[in-house]
Amino acid sequence: MAAVLEVCNYRRMPEIVTLHLAQAVAADVKGYRAGARHAMLIFIRGEPSDQDNARAREVAGKAGWIFVEIQRSKELGGDVELIEDDTLRDAAEHALQHGQCIVTYRDELPPDS
Repeated sequence: MAAVLEVCNYRRMPEIVTLHLAQAVAADVKGYRAGARHAMLIFIRGEPSDQDNARAREVAGKAGWIFVEIQRSKELGGDVELIEDDTLRDAAEHALQHGQCIVTYRDELPPDS
């Protein structure tokens, strides 16, 4: 009996980036006052899952941030070149290449926000 080889046209799915809007407190972050709270955007590459928020908190934690609160998340897909803002587009492209990226806003958030 002869074997039959089936050739599948495999098409790679585009990489997905998920954006997490968060707030966190600086613990040991160069250029930020310890104890100050800042808004940030955390970009994560990979298929969306139930663990996305935990992964985003872990990424921020490894970068020296504590008390990370994820406020909102959004899947960006793989068309990051369509992002108009240069800084955000660069961050999304960095996440596609390296797995994650954080954009932190310089201004401290007031304690009551």
